[in-house]
Amino acid sequence: MKKENLIVIGVIGGLILLALGFYSGLNYAQKQMQGAQTESPLADLLALKIVGQLTTSVSGDITEISGRSLTLSSEEETLTVLIREDASVYRLTLPEEATVPQPATREEIEFAEIKVGDRASVSCVLKTDSTLEGVEVTLAP
Repeated sequence: MKKENLIVIGVIGGLILLALGFYSGLNYAQKQMQGAQTESPLADLLALKIVGQLTTSVSGDITEISGRSLTLSSEEETLTVLIREDASVYRLTLPEEATVPQPATREEIEFAEIKVGDRASVSCVLKTDSTLEGVEVTLAP
């Protein structure tokens, strides 16, 4: 074989090896990125049939209402929570002056009666995407 042919074959072989290495590197990077985007440990936990809904509550002053979302603020923290359509909404009221202390009463109200400035406690469920969904809102007196 001529020396020129050997050089051409060597260059072509080198380019093929370089392309295979580049393709393998891209595949590896894509798999790593997909692995990083898979379910979180929280999502894995919530997917277990033995685990029911994980619940928590948030409370603070309502600073914004947008559709069915309430933005609550407390000290320097702010959180927006989407409230379910079927969520119960209550307002606590203190009894009029009584000679014997009475507990607050809880009256069910409509979501539309919530106002910016109200102090609220929202019972929430933790969803697999790590967001909170409000299932009950209670407005403080």
